[in-house]
Amino acid sequence: MNTTSKISIKIAALVISMTLFSLAGFSKSHVTLSLKNIRTSAHTIEYDLYVTNDGGSSLRMAGCSFGVNINQAALNGGSLTYTFKPNTRNILLDESRKFALEALNDDRVAQARMTTAYTGFERAGELLPNMPVKIGRFIVTNSNEWKVNSQANLSLQETAVKGLTACYLLGFEDNRTEAIALTADASTLSTQAETCPLLNPALQSDHATANASLREGAAFTEVSNQVSLYPNPAVDVLHVDYYSVRKNVIQIRLFDLQGRLVLQSQSPVNEGSNDVLLPLQSLTQGMYFIHIADQENFHYKQSFLKQ
Repeated sequence: MNTTSKISIKIAALVISMTLFSLAGFSKSHVTLSLKNIRTSAHTIEYDLYVTNDGGSSLRMAGCSFGVNINQAALNGGSLTYTFKPNTRNILLDESRKFALEALNDDRVAQARMTTAYTGFERAGELLPNMPVKIGRFIVTNSNEWKVNSQANLSLQETAVKGLTACYLLGFEDNRTEAIALTADASTLSTQAETCPLLNPALQSDHATANASLREGAAFTEVSNQVSLYPNPAVDVLHVDYYSVRKNVIQIRLFDLQGRLVLQSQSPVNEGSNDVLLPLQSLTQGMYFIHIADQENFHYKQSFLKQ
């Protein structure tokens, strides 16, 4: 074999090696854990927890953990309890996948901890690429009222710290049957948390000004926090969790990927939380878009998957 041939073979081997390295880097698993759709009252904070597979590999979820940190000063001397809102879990987490919930209160930080039970490969739900999966809706309750004009400063615990629960996901990568751990320390997990509204805003002495301020705050909260959909993916029924500050009427329309209207309904809603059910039995499997509008110029658009 001449020198030129040897050089060509070495170059080819180097190219193959670089290609394999590049593909391995591209296929690296990554998930983002999110805290969204925050709603508050005098004693409670509600929110949804989501997981999104936004890496370069396929993933089946074996289990996950969320540590939600809360500003200790906002507790106003109270203690926390942590609960799960029934019927809000995603179908990827069947009823046997119990949630372990705990509220921690110490001098450093208050934390709401949630961990799902582990499951093996055969029962692990697939996390479709870039499709947020709602783990469920959770409620933090304070024994006292939140401190007036306080900030919850909600955040998800990324790094491992003694005494706190860090966020992680256990998953099966690319159909391998041995689970791996995705963590922030390994740069395979990121977290996001929406800004929590001001807790228990103080009323001003001028009642007219106070009421106007509250209406403005309520309108802002409605636009960003009012609607939650579950489960996603959905099978026979889609739940629309709609929070309204007053009685109203909402119009719901579903469109397919071609923009065709496939379902339309109109529902009265009361002040507070409303669970509106949309039957999906007549729809074929695939991606759909939901449009929701009320009588006060509120508009909401979101995609969901019908299985």
